[in-house]
Amino acid sequence: MTLTTIDAGPGPRTHALVIGIGGYDHLRGGSGQPMKGLLKFGNLGQLTSPPRSALAIVAALKSDALEWQAPLGTIELLVSPAPEDPDPASDGTRFDPPTRDEVQAAFDAWWERCDSDAGNTAFLYVAGHGLQGADQIFLASDFGASSNQPWRTAINMSKTHRALSANRAQTQIVLVDACREVTTSNVENPDPSAPALRDPELRQPDNCLYELTIMATSRTRRAYGPSGKPSYFASAIIAGLNGGAGMKSDGNWWVTSGKLAERLYALMDYAGADTNQQRPIPTASRTMRLARLRSTPPARLQLLCQPDDATGLADLSWRLGAAARQRRPRRAQTPWVIDVAPGLYWVSATFPGGEYQDREQDVIVEPPVTCERIVVT
Repeated sequence: MTLTTIDAGPGPRTHALVIGIGGYDHLRGGSGQPMKGLLKFGNLGQLTSPPRSALAIVAALKSDALEWQAPLGTIELLVSPAPEDPDPASDGTRFDPPTRDEVQAAFDAWWERCDSDAGNTAFLYVAGHGLQGADQIFLASDFGASSNQPWRTAINMSKTHRALSANRAQTQIVLVDACREVTTSNVENPDPSAPALRDPELRQPDNCLYELTIMATSRTRRAYGPSGKPSYFASAIIAGLNGGAGMKSDGNWWVTSGKLAERLYALMDYAGADTNQQRPIPTASRTMRLARLRSTPPARLQLLCQPDDATGLADLSWRLGAAARQRRPRRAQTPWVIDVAPGLYWVSATFPGGEYQDREQDVIVEPPVTCERIVVT
């Protein structure tokens, strides 16, 4: 385990536990004794994206561009690199493997840190292999160490999540970046004995006022990531923290839990995901300001016409307030993509050939991307 203390001062703090599992000793391609009956579990192998995802999430949490509402207190990081990508940090850093016991010890310590103050923010991100039975299951790096009891080295994430509301931290963020496919193992045993990191109790208190829970994909579906790079889900979360989930309030730009959930599909598209295949599931209760952005976040405007064939015939332009109008350099059938600051813009389409009537309309451009169609007749 690698624990980094950012700010140990008094008062509420943000405490993060970040786990990225790419190397699995007992799965296909691993260095340990191969697990028997692996085909029943989808013939799972090694992953290069989760370690990179975890490291990228940590870098985003520590970004100087963010001023956390509850100052960043601690980050605990557990990573197991895949054999084909042994140095995901690119600096020779060695990591303790996130075995089931190591994950439990890290979770227990993180729970106590989060539980120390009701004003704390509990941040949990896990990336690696996942399966779906009656509950969502996450696999530790030593999964399959016992072929007779493979589930002992897995984690019931659904029960763990239900237990978390008993923690005194009133703001809780849970991000699960893992597949949820149903394999033969789960058909044969739909409720496997994978233990939770903490079991929920029927009469436990519900201390969570501001919940943000996001599963990277829906039941029965896979989560994706480019080889040797952060996953699409991690990239979307990072883009959100970088300002894609920003909203202006009281003269400042804030990343909020509500905007991170509301804009998640746009952030996934922005990251290059195919959201027809990977469909994340965001759940947010009351919106909470997570962090103040120290500068105005970037935004992108995609401008085109409706009907579609008018786009290639139009002279497109935009202006912000009384500023000079900016015109598209040349006509094209594809959307005009412009990087701009968020704000209220006037956009227009004119038709020198008279194919359609000229039209101007206003549009509020928000991060990360706003697609506006100028409706012409």
